[in-house]
Amino acid sequence: MTEQASAALRKAVENALTSFAHKPLVQATTDLLATLGYHSDKTADLGHNAEELLGNIGQFRADLGPIDRNKLHAERWTSCAFVFQLTNDEIPSLALGQTPLGADKAMAPSQIESFVFLAIELQGTTWTRTQLAGITRGLNRRFPMPAIVLFRYGDCLSLAVIDRRQHLRDASREVLDPRITVIKDVGLTHPHTAHIHILAQLALQNLGDKRRPGNFRELYDAWIGVLSTQKLNETFYKELAWWYMWAVKQVDFPQGGGEKPEERNAIGVIRLLTRLIFVWFIKERGLVPQALFERAALKTLLKQAPDAAPEASNYYQAILQNLFFATLNTEMGAERRWAQTGSGMKGDYLIGLVYRYRDAFVQPDTVLQDYFAHVPFLNGGLFECLDEQLTEQDLARRPELKKLAVKEGSQWVLRVDGFSRRPEARAKVPNKLFFDGVADAELNDEFDTRGKRYPVRGLIDLLNNYKFTVDENTPLDEEVALDPELLGKVFENLLASYNPDTRNTARKQSGSFYTPREVVDYMVDEALIAYFARHLPQGEQREPELRQLLSHADIEHSFNPAEADTLVAAIENLKVLDPACGSGAFPMGMLAKLFAALQKLDPDNRRWRTQNLAPLQQRLALAKTTPDPLQRDTEIDEAEAALHKHSQDFADPAYADYTRKLYLIEKCIFGSDIQPIAVQIAKLRFFIALIVSQPIDRSKPNWNITPLPNLETKIVAANTLFGVPRQGAQGSLLNDPAIGEKETELREANAAYFASRTRATKKRRKDRVQKLHEELVALLKRDGFVSPADAERMARWNPFDQNRFADFFDVEWMFGMPRAKDNTEAVFDIVIGNPPYVRHEDIKELTPVLKNVYQYECGSSRADLYVFFYERSVKLLKPQGVLSFITSNKWYRAKYGEGLRQFMATHTKLKNIIDFGDEAVFTAIAYPTIVIATRREKPVYPPPEADVVRALNWEQEHPVEIFPAVFSAESFPIPQSELKKEGWQLEPPGKRKLLARIRAAGKTLGAYVNGRFYRGIITGLNEAFVIDEATRDRLIAEDPKSAELIKRYLRGRDVKRWQVEWAGLYLITFPFGFHEQLKNYPAILRHLSQYEEGLRKRGQCTSSRNRKGEGQHHWLELDNNPKESFLSEFQQPKLIVPAIAPIPSFAPDFNSHFSNNKSTIFLPPRLFFALGVLNSSVNAWLATQICSSKQNGFFDFEPQYSSQLVIPAANSAQTTVMEIIVSVVLSIRAPQFEQLLNGLVFELFFPEDLNAADIHLFDACTQAGIAQLAGLQGQALATQAQTWADTVFASNHPIYAMLFDLQALDVVRVIEGKS
Repeated sequence: MTEQASAALRKAVENALTSFAHKPLVQATTDLLATLGYHSDKTADLGHNAEELLGNIGQFRADLGPIDRNKLHAERWTSCAFVFQLTNDEIPSLALGQTPLGADKAMAPSQIESFVFLAIELQGTTWTRTQLAGITRGLNRRFPMPAIVLFRYGDCLSLAVIDRRQHLRDASREVLDPRITVIKDVGLTHPHTAHIHILAQLALQNLGDKRRPGNFRELYDAWIGVLSTQKLNETFYKELAWWYMWAVKQVDFPQGGGEKPEERNAIGVIRLLTRLIFVWFIKERGLVPQALFERAALKTLLKQAPDAAPEASNYYQAILQNLFFATLNTEMGAERRWAQTGSGMKGDYLIGLVYRYRDAFVQPDTVLQDYFAHVPFLNGGLFECLDEQLTEQDLARRPELKKLAVKEGSQWVLRVDGFSRRPEARAKVPNKLFFDGVADAELNDEFDTRGKRYPVRGLIDLLNNYKFTVDENTPLDEEVALDPELLGKVFENLLASYNPDTRNTARKQSGSFYTPREVVDYMVDEALIAYFARHLPQGEQREPELRQLLSHADIEHSFNPAEADTLVAAIENLKVLDPACGSGAFPMGMLAKLFAALQKLDPDNRRWRTQNLAPLQQRLALAKTTPDPLQRDTEIDEAEAALHKHSQDFADPAYADYTRKLYLIEKCIFGSDIQPIAVQIAKLRFFIALIVSQPIDRSKPNWNITPLPNLETKIVAANTLFGVPRQGAQGSLLNDPAIGEKETELREANAAYFASRTRATKKRRKDRVQKLHEELVALLKRDGFVSPADAERMARWNPFDQNRFADFFDVEWMFGMPRAKDNTEAVFDIVIGNPPYVRHEDIKELTPVLKNVYQYECGSSRADLYVFFYERSVKLLKPQGVLSFITSNKWYRAKYGEGLRQFMATHTKLKNIIDFGDEAVFTAIAYPTIVIATRREKPVYPPPEADVVRALNWEQEHPVEIFPAVFSAESFPIPQSELKKEGWQLEPPGKRKLLARIRAAGKTLGAYVNGRFYRGIITGLNEAFVIDEATRDRLIAEDPKSAELIKRYLRGRDVKRWQVEWAGLYLITFPFGFHEQLKNYPAILRHLSQYEEGLRKRGQCTSSRNRKGEGQHHWLELDNNPKESFLSEFQQPKLIVPAIAPIPSFAPDFNSHFSNNKSTIFLPPRLFFALGVLNSSVNAWLATQICSSKQNGFFDFEPQYSSQLVIPAANSAQTTVMEIIVSVVLSIRAPQFEQLLNGLVFELFFPEDLNAADIHLFDACTQAGIAQLAGLQGQALATQAQTWADTVFASNHPIYAMLFDLQALDVVRVIEGKS
């Protein structure tokens, strides 16, 4: 469609929407659908009020019983109508722009492949998405075909579409609670641009990539695709990513944000984005004036219109900074004022709570009064200005700040945000970033493209083009709008796009570095079900009821009052940690599920109120028994204040949802992340959740919005892997009376700070927390509870510093939580998350520290970072606590995973495992897997026989979004005792038995070659050591002795199945220590000396063992220090296998090739026999069980895996037959001989199965005269082999018959993937 036609369609849609104001509902609905290309004469009079319509459609599915009118809010329907039915036979005509001819005008109830359109007029002006979805779902339970419902209420319209799909276990049924997608609150007076655009996309002429849908299924899928919130998010993120990449090149934030401009500008832009997007969400609730983001209004507010001065920064400075720092972070009233001038100017220096840039406004006092003064005070750390004055004590404690601070007069100042009247201290953020943008941002370098244009809109223009909603979507109902989860997605992906480790992948993948919602929901559900089950009698049998409790569906729970009390108490006592929380996906998922459970268990909030009151009453009673009178009075006052706050929090029933969420956040949910900006965004998502739950009343102070809690002691910026070990007999700080008393004070101070609601109170309590920290550190140093170095680390930690993270993690110190009785940090009921996937190559310096200093059991030198998170997280769990992790699956089979496999088998009871293989669940993790486990009371090995884990290997047959249903339907049991330290085989019982049979039939390849297998050569710089034929000839011409050190060379890609394809490359090679003799090979020495700079930069030249010395070897050496004995093995007849291949691809080598580290060599005693076995389908199947998987169906055949392939036992006659057949395969590559070879290998591994079916291939080959081919070569072998084949592969020959019968054997069908 041309742009002109698209514009005309959008205008027609807008006109159709505005016509709802004066047309009858049915007529307006019919006209809107006709504008989109949908019309039909098939209709029926099912009634025009709720009772008539529901009475008529109730007959369609009378077996379901009467319709629950309350769930459908029938009493609030003003009118309703059945508009029309669109059937499968009408769609082709409509797709051609024609009117369907000869169609019956009566509704066809039995025609399932059709749509019905309903229109309902509702009372009132405000309806929630869940209410509209509930009505739509209830109506669809009665219609055999999808019912699309249009709602009108007030001056808004909503369109609800259901995604009906088949049930996995029963194709004749549908999923009970399919997802409802709602285009919600479309304005009928001034429709939002985004709503017009979405509706226009639903037009029949806009659907289909290459052609319009021609049938019901194509049309339905196209509608669901247009309404996909995932697609909407991807489109938005792509635009935003382009803007971000352009913006970081245009801005200049003050140096206090970091030494490197590109890094501080990247973080500065991310911080700006998150602040502004948060404002955009609260603007949806009317808390911020729209005029601050409208060009026309800004021209009257600012002296210089932002779009008229693209290079100026007045919009960011005058509007946004004043909004962020002086408005949202300052209480309403007199404190909202302009910074003083003249003699009072000094008093406002570095006060981030007063308004600046007065001269930028036309009428500054009017702007302050009309636009800023009435915005509610929200609190919350993200809107604190990060500019700060540094004292000499600050600089002494944190000397690294000296490089970032600037001298302003006599003061050292750390400028991060640049909210200042000093021009040189300000942040430069040009207006063009917000309005108009640029026609081409020139981002080909950033995205690794060529000749592509990157048009970028200004950020305000971009945001105005999308619809936002403050309600987070759920799996059951979602709005076609950007929800608060977007904050997490924006952060995770933008940060990934600038981090060196993930930069290239993130920029190409456009928004996939974020744990998907369905993964979060599943992991949260499984963790909570395991936790709740242990609080209920026969808890494991109550899983269906617990799933119902946690479901987002509008259904009742199945627990009696006593059980409900128990579950509410369990929630109140629950402690959950995400040890790498990122932007808060799992903490938010946990909050949503706990909130849903509380709403069902305790609809009037009575249980939650009582449960949270009890510990406060106990606190008051305990305070009254304090011996010291002064301390007793203080503690009584604080306990009574806490009780008063509780009374206030629960006083107003309208705040029920708010108090549920507030107390859940305060009591239950904790997080840690090493990225300070991530921590801020996680807090921000909690803030949005709380704001949504507060009713707005502009007649009350602060518009009835309770300022947000302070979460600095709930979600911390820290390195979770670095604990703080206790020293001496008293492991817990609380065992020392003085420290215990101070810790109690700190815990209470943290709780008081969490509840601070005014700036003055917040500052006073923040100072109190910091003072207590300092006093505690002094006690720690005095009594030696921690090492002096750890005491200093603890002293440096400032929970209120938004720019830095703590290089340690301690639950007692950071959260005020007492350690466990055994003085460990095993204090959490659930640890859940997605630990960072950082490869071992990138943590070479960190791994020895974790192993040697922090005493991790599981780590090896090649362990990826998540391995350490597993161990740390299990040890943070209470006995029976639940671990819920998504990580890479590499540790199931890799050598470096041995320690973790043993640890998990010993310390946990595994519950669920889903191995997604190379399914692209999301890009942040390669080969993802989900593990649900509980911590054992004490380590046990081997696991009890009764311990069974349910497992699933994902086969990519279904959309990954429905993996929980697939797991429920297709998972299989595995005794945990069968998950061995050597490797985990996650297969059904039949396949595990098959694997055992294969292993029992012979010996591993590593044992067969008696340990003579080796990874190929690592040069460290191929440019220097790998040469072509011309260079070889030149070096030999310059010095004939050079030939002694130059060998034929193969890359991994040169090794094919059955043969090598040499590419004419050579390797300069010599044993370790030989560099001193290179002076005798002057041509070689001159050649290598050209690359000295690069050779010296290699890892083993710059690092040394035990961190001593200049390096492990001389810069002229090969990188893996090859010994003479190792090099000599390459000159023997051998087998070579590439490191990465879809199936075993072994090739023989008789030409003394050296190969690179992307291959492995084996030196078997009977080379042809081993080659035939290794390239067989049996070992191909075995590889899928023991080798680590790669993307696109490839496997890892590095030595640790390929050495575990199996060579079966064979007598000399069988070996001879195999070797003859292999020689034929190498000569003529006839597929019949490979088929015969496979059959022979099956007979070696499974003789009983084949012989029981009267299959004796070795005997048949001998009887057919296979021996006549022995010793032949070349053309003679080819000729004779073809003659033999013509005989034995004829349909009347026994060998042909046996090969045919072979395909019917169960073992063959399983191995060859036919069963």
